[in-house]
Amino acid sequence: MDLMGQLSRMNREEIIEFIKSCQHDCGGISASIGHDPHLLYTLSAVQILSLYDSINIIDVDKVMDYVKGLQQEDGSFAGDKWGEIDTRFSFCAVATLALLV
Repeated sequence: MDLMGQLSRMNREEIIEFIKSCQHDCGGISASIGHDPHLLYTLSAVQILSLYDSINIIDVDKVMDYVKGLQQEDGSFAGDKWGEIDTRFSFCAVATLALLV
């Protein structure tokens, strides 16, 4: 919507509240309420909040700790607590942290 200049057609408050409700105590963000947090969804949430200039509605320190906690000894990143390793997770981690600092 933003690329088409139509971001204002979305319900900003509803979207922001939904994202906030998907953040877990560990700092990660899930795809929906009641789902497990994952690095992919965390990045998507941070990107959306960046578009709305609303990063401050989530606990940024916890998100950063969550992302850093997924890094493995070899430098790769797991997507979530279950430990799947994928090269795209490295991009997600770096992009998430870059948007938060």
